[in-house]
Amino acid sequence: MFYEWLIPQQWLHQALNSSYFGGVSQLLVMYFVFIGWPSFRISYRRKSIAEFLHWLRGGTSSVWPTNEDDIRQARRRKKIFLLDEDVRREMPFRVIAATSFLFFMIVVGLPLWWKTTSTYRARFQKLLYMEPIIIPVSINLIHFQEDLMVTGSPIPSAEYLKEFYLANASKYNLNIEPFEVSYNIAQHTLGNMSELEASVRKWSEETNFAVNIAVVGPSLSLPELDGYWIYLDSKLTAFLKYVEDEEKMIENLVMVQTDVLMDFRQLHGIIRRNQKKPVEPWKTPNLSPSEQKRLAWNSPALGSHCNVHLYFIHTHDDGWYSMEQYSAIRLNVMRFVQKIHDITIISFNSEHLWDFDLSNWVEKDVVGSSFLQWQDVNAIITKIDAVTSTVESSLSLLKLVIIDSRDKIALHDQMGKEVEGVVIASWGALITSKHNDSTSASSRLIAALRALFGFDTDLPHGSKRSSSPISEWELERLKLHAYVDCLMNTVSSVHAMHDLVDQIDNVIIDDEIAGRINHATSLTTSAVKEGYRNFAAACEGQLLAVKAREDPSLLKLLYFPSDQKFAVYMPLFLPVLIPICGSVWMLYKLKFSEWLYHCEGNSFDVSDIS
Repeated sequence: MFYEWLIPQQWLHQALNSSYFGGVSQLLVMYFVFIGWPSFRISYRRKSIAEFLHWLRGGTSSVWPTNEDDIRQARRRKKIFLLDEDVRREMPFRVIAATSFLFFMIVVGLPLWWKTTSTYRARFQKLLYMEPIIIPVSINLIHFQEDLMVTGSPIPSAEYLKEFYLANASKYNLNIEPFEVSYNIAQHTLGNMSELEASVRKWSEETNFAVNIAVVGPSLSLPELDGYWIYLDSKLTAFLKYVEDEEKMIENLVMVQTDVLMDFRQLHGIIRRNQKKPVEPWKTPNLSPSEQKRLAWNSPALGSHCNVHLYFIHTHDDGWYSMEQYSAIRLNVMRFVQKIHDITIISFNSEHLWDFDLSNWVEKDVVGSSFLQWQDVNAIITKIDAVTSTVESSLSLLKLVIIDSRDKIALHDQMGKEVEGVVIASWGALITSKHNDSTSASSRLIAALRALFGFDTDLPHGSKRSSSPISEWELERLKLHAYVDCLMNTVSSVHAMHDLVDQIDNVIIDDEIAGRINHATSLTTSAVKEGYRNFAAACEGQLLAVKAREDPSLLKLLYFPSDQKFAVYMPLFLPVLIPICGSVWMLYKLKFSEWLYHCEGNSFDVSDIS
């Protein structure tokens, strides 16, 4: 039979019983089985696949024609598939050409067609955490030697506090899922107040995130605590007034940590935002005003990069402030920006807009004073967006607008009360100016920036904060919030990329995007292992993940579905099917004409049939 000439029988046996030849030999064997099985059924009148495979393996079953009907059918087939001498002489070359062509199309053509029609997707890593991410927190409880001599230890022991934290974690909401806060509580005794700042700074540098609470007893005098139970200085320490009730003292310690120095409610809002779990609308009216306020200010992400533009809007062709005052306002804003440079890299610019017409919204009261209604703010900021320069950047943009007018223009809230400005989440702030008072304008701009960047936390009743524009403990808290936000944002971005690839077939993932995701994954993994101190790695990983997620190259073939793809490629590859079918038919015809009844050890010769 022609199988023995085209491919040795022991090769067929090896390919059918093992994977020695791999995928290509399996395809060839399936091809020969495909063209051999129909003729086997017709010629030998056998319908069993097992007999056919036994025949391929060299079996010697009695399947040859022995009666007159079979001989008559064989004679008829020979007349149909009879070849002349010229064709017989060319037949070896035709077999070689057809077999080579089929081999080339199977081995080279099919993979090439698959490669050119499939969407390119570079491999990138996954970022999955089966266990909670641990955030180590060191709580430094400080008391002074003078208090020990009067009241004894004003703070419960560290062991007792650790047991209290474990037993009341759910009651006081001391964990922030999917993160796990690991508390390390330490007590320190200092001789006097002068040692406090240096000691606290040393302890903070040795740990990840440190909560420093100094308990002030009756023997010490701290004027800032007069009338208050907690005072937050501009450094890293919170001063807590001593109370004799131990349970009340512990509650105050926990409240200072969770509500002020770490602000767990804002952390929960950040995590809920990244997990796409908004508060149900029916629950919003039941929230307190401060909690409703948090829903708005927790909605924007704490990005590692941001653009801040300061606009001076002049209603006439001249301004009320002098150039020195404009420079002073700009300098004060830049100082605030420089303070948070290690957490959020801000690109700051300022611009003057002259002859800005507000006459459509300015109204007069009974005494002739000009004011703007609260409901007109939306129209004003829309006009500001229309006339200000466009920033070609994917980074967030905050606009700080100061209205500079010859006549004082006030802003009224919903109740008709005069306010100094309005802060709009994710957009910026609109500030009214007082004549020749650049200090007031600077303070209002800084207050707006504090609200926009998450510093403006509602303090508990009976607490007092230093008058510093920004405190060091606020920077540490913001860094912790940004660390959590960056980790959650990176994880969600990487998961979104994998979901995008799984659900949309036409999304292209090139090597650059895959490299960004892989680098972001490695940076995030190292940030998780090293903790909060490796904040830079968490920020860089978040930035790379967002760049990969928002890369425009993902949309190259988004509107090129599979049916259009085949409509383009079928006219190119369909003509190749014609010579493929011709080669298969030629081998099929050759098989019937030359080797239909030729088999090793068979005495029947079809050439004897007249």
